[in-house]
Amino acid sequence: MRIGTSRRASVAGPWCSFLFLQALGATPALAAPPDAGSLLQDLRPAPAAARPGNAGLPTIAEPAARQRDAGPAIAVGAIRITGASALPLPELQALVADAAGRTLTLAELDELARRITRRYREAGYLLARAYLPAQEIRDGVVEIAVLEGRLGALNVHNRSGLDDDLVAARLADLRPGEALAGPRLERDLLLLSDLPGVELRSTLRPGASVGTTDLDVQLEAGRRWATDLLLDNQGNRYTGEWRAGANVSGGNLAGLGDTLALQTVVSSGLRHGRVAWQLPVGAAGTQLGAAWSGMRYRLGDDFSPLDAHGTAVIGSAYLLHPLLRSRRADLGLQAMVEHKRLHDDLDAADTRSRKSIDLLTLGASGQRQDDWLGGGRSQGSASLAVGHLGLDAAAEAGDAAGHRTAGRFVRLNLAAARTQALGAATSLRADLRAQAANGNLDSAEKMSLGGAQAVRAYPQGEASADDAWLATLELRRVLWAGWQASVFYDLAHGRTQHDPIAADGDNSRRLAGGGLGLAGSVGDFSVQFSIAWRDGSAPTSDTDRHPRAWMQAVQRF
Repeated sequence: MRIGTSRRASVAGPWCSFLFLQALGATPALAAPPDAGSLLQDLRPAPAAARPGNAGLPTIAEPAARQRDAGPAIAVGAIRITGASALPLPELQALVADAAGRTLTLAELDELARRITRRYREAGYLLARAYLPAQEIRDGVVEIAVLEGRLGALNVHNRSGLDDDLVAARLADLRPGEALAGPRLERDLLLLSDLPGVELRSTLRPGASVGTTDLDVQLEAGRRWATDLLLDNQGNRYTGEWRAGANVSGGNLAGLGDTLALQTVVSSGLRHGRVAWQLPVGAAGTQLGAAWSGMRYRLGDDFSPLDAHGTAVIGSAYLLHPLLRSRRADLGLQAMVEHKRLHDDLDAADTRSRKSIDLLTLGASGQRQDDWLGGGRSQGSASLAVGHLGLDAAAEAGDAAGHRTAGRFVRLNLAAARTQALGAATSLRADLRAQAANGNLDSAEKMSLGGAQAVRAYPQGEASADDAWLATLELRRVLWAGWQASVFYDLAHGRTQHDPIAADGDNSRRLAGGGLGLAGSVGDFSVQFSIAWRDGSAPTSDTDRHPRAWMQAVQRF
């Protein structure tokens, strides 16, 4: 039974109890006990791998240049372009205007036709072709004809279990009789291919009439369920470094292109579970989803005397919309609303912390593959979160005398990355992440600077900050098929509190370190190792390990 005075604890209560126990030698110097908010940081997934850009797309070969003798010279008075409607005729005429008044060979006239073909390809009409038709030239007027590659028939064979109306809606932009635009074709087919539990193949073949192309789309049932079993040492020391987990996903279970995702993570002092479901809405590729997650923890090791434990429950709904989807580039928008309830109890001091966070996040993310300096991939994201931290009356009074985290807050997050090829087997990757806030944040909203997904020379959960940046440079080398070695350097800097108070002392942290990595896979089994040496001050949240090693193993079924 809890006596009534225990409810008077404020956000500062756990810290007061912690300082009292530290004075008795129960906890390591300078260490801070993790709470539900900071432990949630360790459960954020790593950035998703780039998805294949051309799954299911037909291969479109570039037409070979026509070889012909130079032939007789022709005095050109004007060029007449016929068959063009998808692009403005004045724009095409401007491409060949320099031919008027010149004497050109047949080979040179073919080059004029290729100019028009290239312009169509640049505009996305991948099947369009300009050519010199058989003609009798009068008064120096030369005709260049255009076949715009119009869609003849659209033949869909759906054996995937996906709803036929959904398939028809996704392909509604591909209309027979219209010029077949590459960007539109790629977007529609890729968005259809992105749906889970579906395998797509498409084929272009000559149509029944001149200048038309038929599109055959075959949809087969793909893998319905996928399971990943995970083992890693990326947990917090005080809830158990070694963690086991499972990710289970089901695709197209209702025939609507829906996804069901289940996740669990277990360590000696932590239990976490998450369930999410999302499905496409409308014909533009928009996805609507909802998720619920729960976590329960109990601190061990040096913090065992605190008898500290707690829970976190998060409910969310989100919307995803693709602005751009193509072979070489993606750009999407995201919107999410979340409600978080965070409970932290320190039974040794009979204190309680009860918090709730309501959050709206708007963001955009994208990636692009290019051929610059041998080829590479650029990625970026930006998000703006507006939230409200709620406390009970007693806790809010204590917070008002401290860091004043209660109430409205705004957080901006930016990320950019570039993977650059340096030859057939070597690449260089640069990452930069940053966060800025308009005030002091709760631990659940801070940016963590140490750990397996941050500065790897420091323990998980080291140095959370309101305003921070993190940079990584990694040189990678393929050793043999499926295996890759790397050398890296991580650097981060942060301000622990946006608006520090006198009791905070030093308000900035700098973490740095470098190391080596090895990653590879054999069949459905993959593993990652890294070892890092710090290049800065000793950690405050754990014993100093020099070097610090990380491991993650995944078995897929």
